[in-house]
Amino acid sequence: MKSRMFIILVALIAVGAFFVGRSFSGDQQMEGMQMTEEQKAQYAEYMKYAIPDEHHKALEPFAGNWDLVIKSWMDPAAPPMESKGTSESKWILGGRYLQETVASEMMGSPFNGFGLTGYDLMKKEYVGIWMDDMTTCPMLSHGQADAARKVFTSEGTYPDVMQNMKEVKYRMVAKIVSPDSHVMEMFMVGDDGKEIKNMEITYTRKK
Repeated sequence: MKSRMFIILVALIAVGAFFVGRSFSGDQQMEGMQMTEEQKAQYAEYMKYAIPDEHHKALEPFAGNWDLVIKSWMDPAAPPMESKGTSESKWILGGRYLQETVASEMMGSPFNGFGLTGYDLMKKEYVGIWMDDMTTCPMLSHGQADAARKVFTSEGTYPDVMQNMKEVKYRMVAKIVSPDSHVMEMFMVGDDGKEIKNMEITYTRKK
């Protein structure tokens, strides 16, 4: 355990040096730390998962400032409710996570939300968390992109108040339409496995 904590500490120092522009080599970063050969090997292994890669870069089309058109369905047989909003998505933590802040309306009341999306190099999947001012329960998701990295599909569960806190499955699909547009759809999954679309958000890049 002590060895692992030492490697994490060394890796954090190295990553910090990297992102503030210090051009040290791996040997220079470890100089004076008196690492054993085993610790050096552990350090090298840890660093494989510390630096953002092409999976993170694939999220770049979602970054920017956006106008939103939001459609939501309480009843799939009825016309959707529509509202508008804005979104700002920007990179944080050295390009590891895309942070989104949303301001809109929900059923005539102000609605504000905040989310993070990144790629977990250890688990090899996209991960996300969403929080807003209509609940104290965050939504966690995980998923994959298609081969072209134009469609990102994720899923998760959340406790349904109307069903005695039963965990209900949901699926989200984000599609890159063009450099200036993408669409996010959300589906609820019933016990029978059938999906019901309950939200669609169209993002148009602000000029």
